[in-house]
Amino acid sequence: MAINAATKTTYVLTADDLGKLINVETTGTKTGYATAKKTSTATKAAMGAMASAIPKISGVAKVGASLSAVASTWAPGAASVFKWLSNGTEIKGETKGTLKLTASLKGKQITVTVTQSAAGYASTTLTSAAVVVTG
Repeated sequence: MAINAATKTTYVLTADDLGKLINVETTGTKTGYATAKKTSTATKAAMGAMASAIPKISGVAKVGASLSAVASTWAPGAASVFKWLSNGTEIKGETKGTLKLTASLKGKQITVTVTQSAAGYASTTLTSAAVVVTG
């Protein structure tokens, strides 16, 4: 089935193309010659890879202060999910882009894991470098 408006020498895949077989057909014409059509071998459209950057933690890592996750958007329309960790263990209920530092976190190494997902892309998860909470 033809893709509407796909008449140029390049085509940018969309989320709607995911899992479909894509090929290109070209037609050559020249006065005095028979018209020639050629079709490429079909290739299955796969998920794209997100351009990603390791998230960072901003703020002062001190009891009573708040830390913020800083993550760029890795793909158009990507949604982010945050998980804060203390010494590598998930802090229950802490799934927002900020974390209020309590006395129980003093001396602990805090990291944030960010997972981004977007239509047509494989989800990507990355974890920040650790910061140590002081009193």
